[in-house]
Amino acid sequence: MMKTYEPKGFLAEVVSEKRREARVSVPLFLDDVPYSRMSLPPLVPVEMLGREVAALVHTASHVSLVSSSLIHQLGSRNDVIPDTSLPPSPLNTGGGSPWLVEGKIRYVELTINGSKHVTQLYVARDLPADIVLGVDFLKKAQVRVSFPENAITFPGSKSSGKEEVKVAFLSTKEVTQYRQNNFPPPPANINNTRAYSSNY
Repeated sequence: MMKTYEPKGFLAEVVSEKRREARVSVPLFLDDVPYSRMSLPPLVPVEMLGREVAALVHTASHVSLVSSSLIHQLGSRNDVIPDTSLPPSPLNTGGGSPWLVEGKIRYVELTINGSKHVTQLYVARDLPADIVLGVDFLKKAQVRVSFPENAITFPGSKSSGKEEVKVAFLSTKEVTQYRQNNFPPPPANINNTRAYSSNY
């Protein structure tokens, strides 16, 4: 003979309630997922040759880089020196950069929230941002990176009367705006474009 168990008290109330369906809204696209400023990489607005772009603050990259697509858009291909040699990185074995370097541009002026800096940028393909501010730039400009403040800070100088400049990391909305500005929708006649393959 089998004994049956009857729930009592609080458990009896829970068991007697009608089971509810879970309502979970799952976004179809990654762009629909809201990210807080804490989960975004440290991106800051930088002006180069009159164009404002998003730059990644990258403390693991020993050199600063600019995307070849941005150089092409700015019409600065003629300024690229075809020197692909990079100083060795203590983090990489063998190669100097994980990205394919096409050359470099010397004496580029970058403006970050009014603070002007002349630097050298290596031109590379497939970067995670239009500009990567590496350790070479960060050390030369004496940049303080602060994740608690979600900002970078350029030091001031009492002798020259220059004030400290703080630049906040870009928010999700600002990053989306930069993406839309730098990646316009494809032309209407995209189906008429002939595709070429390197497999033939």
